Amino acid sequence: MINNALKFTKNGEVKVMAKLIETGDDFSRINFAVSDTGIGIPEDKQETIFESFSQGSIEINRKYGGTGLGLTIVKKIVDLLGEKSI
Repeated sequence: MINNALKFTKNGEVKVMAKLIETGDDFSRINFAVSDTGIGIPEDKQETIFESFSQGSIEINRKYGGTGLGLTIVKKIVDLLGEKSI
C-alpha cells in the first residue's frame, strides 16, 4: 500500500499511521492506515482495483507502468491474516 501511495503521488504527501489496538502475553494488534494526495482511483474502478492485472486505465499503465498485481498481493496478505478491511 505504501509503495502504491508513493508511486502515484508525484507532488503532495503520503501518510502512514500505526495505532496499537490491543496487546496480550504473546501478541499485539496494530492498525495501519495509509493515505495520500495522489491521483486517486476513479469511483467506477474501486470495485475491481484489487483484482489481478487490474489497472485504473491504459493511460495510467503507460505513465506509471506495473503489472496490476500490487494491490492484489496486498489484499491476499490482508485476507490471509484474517483482516476484513483494506
